[in-house]
Amino acid sequence: MNDPLLPQAKEASIKQGFVTLSNTQRMLRIGYSRAARLIDLLIEEGFCEGGYDPGTYRRKIIKSMEDTK
Repeated sequence: MNDPLLPQAKEASIKQGFVTLSNTQRMLRIGYSRAARLIDLLIEEGFCEGGYDPGTYRRKIIKSMEDTK
């Protein structure tokens, strides 16, 4: 499954330097469910880590936008 907002989610994450659910929601102005699906897609692509920092819910970015094309 692909989401048309996936490239924007990557850009927003790169600007922040990490991936979080709440940041994805705010930056893209979307709801919880869609943001969660986008993060699942980012994890599947290997763009970010599957686990997050306890207490911060940040996921580390692994690949650049060019690496995931």
